[in-house]
Amino acid sequence: MSTAEPRNVPTLTPKVLGGFIGSGVIALIAANFVPIFISGLSEDLGFDLGAAGMIATSLAMASVVSMWLATFFVAKHSRPMIAGSGAILMVIGFGLAAVFYSPQIVPLGLIVAGLGCGIMAAASVAAVSSTADPDKSTTVIALINRLAVSALFLLAPVWFGDLRSVFVVLAILGGLGLVLVRGLPNPPTPRLATSAPPDSAAGHTLKLSGVILAIALGLWSMTEDMVYSLTTAVFGVHAGLSPEASTSALAYKVLGGLLGTVLAPLALKKLGRSMAIVLVVIVSTASKFILITTGDPTAYIISLIVWGVVYLTALVLVLGLAAQMDLSGRTGVFVNSLYTVGIAMGPLIGGALQPRMSFHAYAVLDCTIAVLAGLTIAAVSIKHTRGHNPRLPLLGDSIRAPQ
Repeated sequence: MSTAEPRNVPTLTPKVLGGFIGSGVIALIAANFVPIFISGLSEDLGFDLGAAGMIATSLAMASVVSMWLATFFVAKHSRPMIAGSGAILMVIGFGLAAVFYSPQIVPLGLIVAGLGCGIMAAASVAAVSSTADPDKSTTVIALINRLAVSALFLLAPVWFGDLRSVFVVLAILGGLGLVLVRGLPNPPTPRLATSAPPDSAAGHTLKLSGVILAIALGLWSMTEDMVYSLTTAVFGVHAGLSPEASTSALAYKVLGGLLGTVLAPLALKKLGRSMAIVLVVIVSTASKFILITTGDPTAYIISLIVWGVVYLTALVLVLGLAAQMDLSGRTGVFVNSLYTVGIAMGPLIGGALQPRMSFHAYAVLDCTIAVLAGLTIAAVSIKHTRGHNPRLPLLGDSIRAPQ
């Protein structure tokens, strides 16, 4: 056994699971509320669609910045402390937005909250790479996230009177995260440094395959949020739903994601990661095309559910792949950071382009980029799988990574 292999590899005990809920799950909940943010910013605070998309993008980009900064610390320092600092910022940011509910303060509050969410997510992603089964950990975290977001959306008509109430709930969740993050696994011992094997992406380098995976996932997530961010304000209404019904319909997509998290390990076992990724990208692209272009409410809701299923299936498969690329967690954080860049750019680009394009033209543009990015992800997966055979090295030379 290599001296670099860690001892006491953490498993998903209740304490560890609580740590992941307090960091990764709660941090990701905010990203699921982007359509609600955009709709509320437009209807309650008077921002036009482009400005609302820019504010949502600022929140996500703040998460990216803090996620990159967190890579200096997640491989060697206390992950509960790192995640806890992020939870404090999340509480402050959404608290400011709720207390001072105005066009001047809400954007600032969202940026502060975004910084906190990025720090929490980075600590969680790095910790996933340290667990005994990163694929299982990724699946469980995604499943709990879907359950939480589904519950919030289903309860929205009851206690989401306006965007301000959403901020209050998110601030409370940040406080809950601050309590739970103490169970987050710390870096493995002995820490990976000079003893790491030569084909590992640990330490201060990332394999080119990890960088390509990150870029491709960023582009793919951008195409997803170019659609998701506009579901409530544009595509649902185009399909014949009221804005309120369109918001409630998002719960169906999130509920579909529950099935997607269950299907991901089955697809991994039966089809293999690469073939499963190709299949879900094809289905995802087809469902998005229908969702964007249809004028039929039934077709819209069905495509929304299918899209939710395959989106989470693909995400679990890809993030599980990233988590396996190195034990320190840096590759996983890097891949997640560009995934978040895609989330950030989606509302901005979508809000700028969609009003100037027909629904069919927008669908063709979005789906073409999605297919190219998805096939690139599948190619990296194939190469990585071969890289586990000592006769077939991993793709590319090592390059410098954010530390």
